[in-house]
Amino acid sequence: MTVLAEFYVFGKEADPNYLPWIIGSVIAGILALRILAGKWDRKRIAGELEESGCKLVSATWSPFGKGSFGEDNSRTYEVTYLNPEGETIYATVKTSLFTGVFWSGDGSPSRFAARTQTTVPSPPIAAEDEGCDCGKCGFFVQASYQYCPNCGTRRP
Repeated sequence: MTVLAEFYVFGKEADPNYLPWIIGSVIAGILALRILAGKWDRKRIAGELEESGCKLVSATWSPFGKGSFGEDNSRTYEVTYLNPEGETIYATVKTSLFTGVFWSGDGSPSRFAARTQTTVPSPPIAAEDEGCDCGKCGFFVQASYQYCPNCGTRRP
């Protein structure tokens, strides 16, 4: 029997009978990464929705969805979510592991963020605030602070 090719795995000659196992392991690894990427994508999409006061209903991978061509590393999802008033919104989203979430059209939840955020007035700053410089880093510490906001040292 003539061997047509020699296979090396980690620098050692491998038996050709192990080749199907090696190929199967690589394919299983790729599938596992794709499943994990989908879970991470959905978690990223849900997090962005929650920041705007919205709630994710479903996120379905759409490999041939609107805008899926032309971007090599991003995945397209058809997303359904509820806005803060309870209305159902349908949107198309593109995301990947190292980029953010990109909403197409009017589906972006950022338009609801302004409605849900409340403005808290900042406290008035006294004209002459008694304070002192931090003995460790020299940062000015206001009288109302017990610890230096720069280095954490307790005020004298």
